[in-house]
Amino acid sequence: MSEGGNPQELSFDVDPPYVAFAVLCDRILEDKDGTLSLIRMVDKITVTPAGEVPPDPRFVYEIWLGIGFRAPPDYHGKHTLRIRQLDPLGLERNLQPTPIEFQGKGVNMRAQLVLQLGGPGLYFLEVFIDQRPMTRIPFTVEFTDPEPGGSEAEPEVEISPQPAEEP
Repeated sequence: MSEGGNPQELSFDVDPPYVAFAVLCDRILEDKDGTLSLIRMVDKITVTPAGEVPPDPRFVYEIWLGIGFRAPPDYHGKHTLRIRQLDPLGLERNLQPTPIEFQGKGVNMRAQLVLQLGGPGLYFLEVFIDQRPMTRIPFTVEFTDPEPGGSEAEPEVEISPQPAEEP
């Protein structure tokens, strides 16, 4: 805030559009008017193996992305929404680009993502409009110990999202 604390005097170097929200969820409902309801926001995916964890514990996980942008009434244009997944080792994977159009108002979007995960650690989804970075969405993958007396058969991975821990 500028001297004197007047919020009217704030100045940002950022051009529109602006990120209003960007979250991972179990489900996203969309009303007829385009309003989104975000159900069970997720920032941690807990993996419980059905036996010993394999040496290369890669698996696929489906999750919803809810993202909203805001822009002033005079902002119009067609763009491309791009999402890049970063794993704990820094490996990148680009997800399918999606066209996005601003017509003098905000845009809310939902997309079901298929993430390829390769073990425990901190992951990021980086969000871009065209080539401009907009935000990063962090999430953690965690492995828990298998249940005692588990099967010695071919290991399987059972995946279940967990709600964020209370601070």
